[in-house]
Amino acid sequence: MLPQFQVPSQLVGFFLTKMEIADFKQFLEHLPWRLPELDGPPRVNQQIPPNAPKDMTRAVLSSRDQRIILEMAPAKLQLRVMPGDLIEAEGDPNRKGLKTVGFGEACEKTFAQAMRIFNVFSEHYSLKCNRVGVMTEFIAPIGSSANQRLQRYFLGGKDFFGERLHETAIHALAKMSLGTPDRQVNRWVRVRTVRSSDQEARDIAIGIEVDINTVPEDTYDMSASEMETFFNGVRSHVENRIPFFNDEDLFRE
Repeated sequence: MLPQFQVPSQLVGFFLTKMEIADFKQFLEHLPWRLPELDGPPRVNQQIPPNAPKDMTRAVLSSRDQRIILEMAPAKLQLRVMPGDLIEAEGDPNRKGLKTVGFGEACEKTFAQAMRIFNVFSEHYSLKCNRVGVMTEFIAPIGSSANQRLQRYFLGGKDFFGERLHETAIHALAKMSLGTPDRQVNRWVRVRTVRSSDQEARDIAIGIEVDINTVPEDTYDMSASEMETFFNGVRSHVENRIPFFNDEDLFRE
């Protein structure tokens, strides 16, 4: 993968068939010592109606710096990791920014944290999971009009729309197999232009999301080794099987 593609955050979703937690408020009194990296103040949703969907968030744990966030519901655990360090924002020492990292480093940090959570919940709270998904956010600085670059690269430079494009977004779904043994997955690749935050709002970068998740038809629970195999498969696929991540032509003027 070309080094221009940097990762600000990754998200892992565990879709559950079972998790034995009767009282989330009481549960949060015991969990932090099992996951000490989640040292921020816990939050419990006190406004849960009796008929609330099982994937509605009941509680949230996070690290004190908000770089690790775990949302919990009876039918889903959702982990977001921002693997880069916090740095001083350019021109404003009182504001913090987030350093991006390469995809390999992001996977090592995110998947290690995800496996730790999976193992803790499996051992202590009888977690059973039959689906999992990984969504990776990328940003790639272009330095000139990202809309024109996307039009040239993905649309062959042809003027299909008759006017200069102000925003461009591509959403592409593939249904494929991943890992050994093969597991059927949906893979979404979403590409869009990203504008600067100053008054000029220039389209100077490309934002990409790669979302790979197992299909609802999977009905058997995944073991820890199968979860690791899936994560390794995601990393290998994104690094090697999506051609534009390795194509320098995307960055040529």
